[in-house]
Amino acid sequence: MNGRSGWEGVGRAVRVFPVLLGVAILPFSVAACGGDDSDSATKTVTVTATATGGPSTSATDRGTVVNVELGESGSTYFVKPDQTSVEAGKVTFAVTNVGELYHEFIVYSNLEGTAPGDLPINAEEDEADLVEENIVGEAPYATPPIVPSDKKPGDADHRIRSGGWGAELTVDIKAGSYILLCNLSGHYTKARQFAPFTAE
Repeated sequence: MNGRSGWEGVGRAVRVFPVLLGVAILPFSVAACGGDDSDSATKTVTVTATATGGPSTSATDRGTVVNVELGESGSTYFVKPDQTSVEAGKVTFAVTNVGELYHEFIVYSNLEGTAPGDLPINAEEDEADLVEENIVGEAPYATPPIVPSDKKPGDADHRIRSGGWGAELTVDIKAGSYILLCNLSGHYTKARQFAPFTAE
């Protein structure tokens, strides 16, 4: 946890490729949200990602849009999608952090049919021990932030900022069960920040 304690810690180590991807797309975010204030609230550049994380700037087809809120309610943190079941295919998760802490958003394929709160735990890192191949996508790595009209893009960061900052992730998902979660240290394990999701 790089010397930081509590659930606001940096969590698990950042993978090299995602960080480079986040930095590479930051100029798109600045271009979309900077400049004339009259345009900043209406311009959004969306970068879609496949299940393998490959970026594309053409996002004319977002598929089914699922709006997701991340945040905290006392000692319990939440992931609240406005739909918990969709048709298999292209799905865009439009994620907004409405809380006061940093969060991340992961779409995890639940191939084993494990109860959403019973994933194996990495006790040392205090997080779910995820199988890399089952991670369908991670919204913070996939797009520039969706910036509220009264804010400006900040420095490149791999987590979804608090106070209304968010991200979009577009993925092709197969029929099956999924878990939507934040896997920062303590968020899944102690604060139970996850939600079941199904594609049919």
